[in-house]
Amino acid sequence: MVFILSSLLVGLAAQIVWQAPVDIRALTTAMLATLLVLAAVTIALKWKVSVHAAVAAGSAVMLAECFGAWWALTLLAVPAVMWSRVIVEDHNVRQVWVGSAVGLAVAGLTFAALR
Repeated sequence: MVFILSSLLVGLAAQIVWQAPVDIRALTTAMLATLLVLAAVTIALKWKVSVHAAVAAGSAVMLAECFGAWWALTLLAVPAVMWSRVIVEDHNVRQVWVGSAVGLAVAGLTFAALR
C-alpha cells in the first residue's frame, strides 16, 4: 500500500504541475481517497479489506458518472471479482463486501465532487 500511495501522490503532483484535465485529477484523487480509507481500516482494525473489490466497484461507478448510465452495467462484473477473491482464499465474504462498499462510496463521491 505504501508503494501505491507514493505512486498516486507523485502522479497527482505531476498532473497538477502539467495541468492534466479535471477528470484525470478527479480520478487520481478518488483512487487516493479510497486507498486511504482502505489503509485506515486495514491498519486500525487489522483486517484485510479487498482492494480488488474496491477498485472494481469504484471503477464501475466512476465510468457511469463519466460516460452515462449505460456504463453502470460494468457493476455486473463486481460480484465476479468479489467471488474470485473469496475462492482464492485471499479474503472472506465480509472483506469483499466492505471493499466494494468503500470503492462505491469513496471513489464515487470523491470523483463526483471533484469533476
